[in-house]
Amino acid sequence: MDAATAVLSVLATVAVLGTIPLFSLVARGASGHTNWRRLAVVAAVGALVSVIAVVVGPVPSPLIAPVLALGALFAAIATPLRDAVPPFEVPLFEVALWRPIAFAAIATTVVFLPVVLPVFGPMFDPFGNQLGVVDLGGAVPGLVAAGATSVGATLLHRTGPAAGSRAGGWRVIPPALLLWVVSIVWLFGLELAIDASTPIILTSSVVMPAAGAAAAALVERLRHRRNTARGLVTGVLAGLAAATSACAFVTPQLGALVGLVAGAVCAIFPLRTNREPLLASVPGTLLVGGGIGAVLLGAVATNLGFIYTGQPELVFGQLFIVVIAIGLGLLVGAVLARVLRV
Repeated sequence: MDAATAVLSVLATVAVLGTIPLFSLVARGASGHTNWRRLAVVAAVGALVSVIAVVVGPVPSPLIAPVLALGALFAAIATPLRDAVPPFEVPLFEVALWRPIAFAAIATTVVFLPVVLPVFGPMFDPFGNQLGVVDLGGAVPGLVAAGATSVGATLLHRTGPAAGSRAGGWRVIPPALLLWVVSIVWLFGLELAIDASTPIILTSSVVMPAAGAAAAALVERLRHRRNTARGLVTGVLAGLAAATSACAFVTPQLGALVGLVAGAVCAIFPLRTNREPLLASVPGTLLVGGGIGAVLLGAVATNLGFIYTGQPELVFGQLFIVVIAIGLGLLVGAVLARVLRV
């Protein structure tokens, strides 16, 4: 591993970890209380469990630290942290802390590991496309699977609003924009080289969230005759989730199209629970937007996708891993929420 690759690996790792508090701020509308101690503990559990992927994989050495960071991100997004207690009013050793720890440990083991290994470990090639899973930033294990696990847990939660469903008010815009910037660094670093793909990654990671925001704003305007910060943030998150897997493999024009689809679909989804918009929550948006990006990549990836080759194998492979991530996440999240009563 040369020096440039090592630096980019560290940069990607720091950026992935940096998105964890930003996702939390966006999920709570930049105004609700976040129990930072619990969030840090849950993320640490996710990273520790992800060591299994490094041992079993084997994961290539430049990707070891980013995979551990993705495990932390998965646990932070997937694990319900529903209390709104100010962080410095919580006892240092909480009796109830074992529940989110258990949730994070089991979910990371049962959902994250089976999905991250095909993406960053040995080639997963059930449809014979010789490409494995095409996912630059780990969107399927880090965002889609995590979002599905959180949504699965929320489906069975009957008291109080869904975690991550309170994003409202214009105060959410600054952390959302900062999240966008940090995510660009994440994707730039995970290329692990500065090469011909770098300008494509940078361009697409800017264009796709912008297109998602534009599509979501248009849908919101047509449906409700007004625009809100929540609608714009939903579009940005949808485009960002789609870009996490696709930004290195699409032209800016096709990337904009994928971002438009992701933003529009996430703005349209009406599914609700407890009078809260479930799939418009942050985890729900990451689930839907990331899934759309990964699946459409099978069709539009430059020189690889269906529109270039006429062969459907990549579409099937991408769809298969996304379905596995969503199915596992929903099932495990629902079961753990019921058993652990998180």
